[in-house]
Amino acid sequence: MQITSSINIFGVERVFRERTDSFGNLVSNENETVGLRWVIQPKMETPMLNFSNTGTHPIKNSQGTLSLPNYGSGSVPRGMWHQFGIIEPDATKGIFLEIGDIPTDWLKYHYDVRDNDSIYNKNDASTNGDSAFRSIKPLTNVLGFKQTKSQKLGQLKESLTIKEAIVAVPYTVEGNTDDGLVRRFETKQFFGVDTEKVKAALSSANGSASGASLDSAGESIRTLVSKAQPYILPPQFDFLGNESVNPMAMYFFQFEYTFDQDDLSYIWQNIAPRNYKQISKQTSATAHSFGNNELLSKQQILDPNLRWMVFKVKQRSQVQYNDLITQQAGQSTPVQDNTSNYNPKFNWPYDYVSFVETIKVGAEVLYKKEASVNTSAFQATETGTNDANATTSTSNLQTATAGTDNVSTNTGFGGVRERER
Repeated sequence: MQITSSINIFGVERVFRERTDSFGNLVSNENETVGLRWVIQPKMETPMLNFSNTGTHPIKNSQGTLSLPNYGSGSVPRGMWHQFGIIEPDATKGIFLEIGDIPTDWLKYHYDVRDNDSIYNKNDASTNGDSAFRSIKPLTNVLGFKQTKSQKLGQLKESLTIKEAIVAVPYTVEGNTDDGLVRRFETKQFFGVDTEKVKAALSSANGSASGASLDSAGESIRTLVSKAQPYILPPQFDFLGNESVNPMAMYFFQFEYTFDQDDLSYIWQNIAPRNYKQISKQTSATAHSFGNNELLSKQQILDPNLRWMVFKVKQRSQVQYNDLITQQAGQSTPVQDNTSNYNPKFNWPYDYVSFVETIKVGAEVLYKKEASVNTSAFQATETGTNDANATTSTSNLQTATAGTDNVSTNTGFGGVRERER
């Protein structure tokens, strides 16, 4: 197998100008190319665990960690998904990617150097083949590669924090009464948010008059824009990613769960994380003042037909494969398809992971004196129940949302899925 089958060896990336202070700390990056960098990287990389027959957890029949049949025992594989591998504690052991000189013996005796016309002998094997090894110099010295530097492959992260959010969308219903006894609701009406207010809350508006003013976009709108960006919303609600969707009021309650390095090694080996049966509770809350520059006004929150739509959203995958691969020398730049302003993509692995099992949502309104600032607060608190409710009080203008977060996971193939109840 050639090295190019598994390694991209001709990656070229731009080096941008950086400014540092007197202590060498990075101050700023500038969009100005000052050079090019040669990048060598694997085409893909997965965790590499220790399946050796020696050490802390030896893989051998006498230890009960390897099952061998009476016939064909030499064909039994050792490795991922066959036995349980451990994280190698010795940093000097493993698989490393290194750059070094071509061995002298190879240059002396290989047929491409001695017998065949090639770049090693300046395409003249009869004249230069026998002495080529004396004139060939290391390319690493010319390009400045450090021969002593090795890069260990297949290392697991120390930890990984995944996120999920519960979204509460307020809306009203319009209906008619046919016979005085049955009231039929026909349509949902969401509370729209001015597009200009959303634009003022985006990071692209930083430094502008609207971006710096809470009159242009209140704190609740800025919080919504900030919290919505890391998550995948249903297309009909994704006003940040889909220009055809009008912005609407919604509240995000974010929950997190952290896998340590051992948990990640278990998941890669198709084993449930160690604490998959443990249930824990978390609380998430939000609060804001009511007003025309906020998500909801006083009049809207008092609507007798106010309802709440509650659903769960998954974390947005950070990158695509092509984003991790450096452009190779001599290859054309990939053409991006910009024919549509909304391009749904695969969201691996977060679409296959879920840890929020039940949520309880409640709402409460608090009134204060006219001279006081009217505020709303939402709170999510776990109670271990599937009940969901939204209650309003006519004495205070504060809204509280209570919810549950039961962490419970089982593994699917190569990942984690929500435990069925």
